[in-house]
Amino acid sequence: MSSYPLTIVPAGAGSRKTWYLKDTLARLIKDKLIAPEKIVAVNFTATATRSGLPV
Repeated sequence: MSSYPLTIVPAGAGSRKTWYLKDTLARLIKDKLIAPEKIVAVNFTATATRSGLPV
């Protein structure tokens, strides 16, 4: 079990959920609050996948 909180971002289409995910992960890594290899990010749309998150 992880000591990091689970974050769910419920919002409608076009509300920048993927941007929020990328921005949050980048900040956590930059501030050394979490190592990249400890991150699991899941998205469910082709558009979100093409936006720059590694698969």
